[in-house]
Amino acid sequence: MSKLLPDWIGEVKQSYEGSKLAEEVKKSISEARGGQDGWEEEEGVLRKKGRLYVGTAGNARARIAQELHGTATGGHSGILASYKRTNRNFVWPGMDASLEDRL
Repeated sequence: MSKLLPDWIGEVKQSYEGSKLAEEVKKSISEARGGQDGWEEEEGVLRKKGRLYVGTAGNARARIAQELHGTATGGHSGILASYKRTNRNFVWPGMDASLEDRL
């Protein structure tokens, strides 16, 4: 049975294009035949300790930042609150600096 996935998941998957980290993690998971250092892959989506990994390619990071800060859901609640909200569900290297630049 397949899962219903939001349309932006495709953007997250595309964000892995050209990512050395994503390639290394996928290889490590396949070689270990299971989660490695908290990493998992399901239907092409990478998660670290349950949080969705977002790569550098494309606009996925910017879209997530905008959704969790600049919409009614986010409520323009400041950098710290936006960081905590984003960090709860997503992970990428340098997230704090990345969000500061975008917000």
